[in-house]
Amino acid sequence: MSPAEIKDALSEVITEIQTNSGLNCPILENSIVPANDIPSFDSKVWLVATTMLASKIETEIPDDENIFIGKESNKPMSLEEICEFVAKIIELKKAKSAAA
Repeated sequence: MSPAEIKDALSEVITEIQTNSGLNCPILENSIVPANDIPSFDSKVWLVATTMLASKIETEIPDDENIFIGKESNKPMSLEEICEFVAKIIELKKAKSAAA
């Protein structure tokens, strides 16, 4: 799955969460940082968004992976960075499955 396909799915998830919460949702461009730029989109919501994304793209995202904060930088990631990170998770899972 490409980062662009993941972005489409994640954009749908974020928009749905914001709409259901009665909150505004900015235009979800690659440079937007959900943790900083989306109203009330905080760590409590990230888990729900991650679960919804995993369901939408039909892949498991490990519980210990925070897709919204960079593992090494410990800083919030942009939408583009999140999608690239999730694409890498998917690639690693496929590689592990193929090796098994």
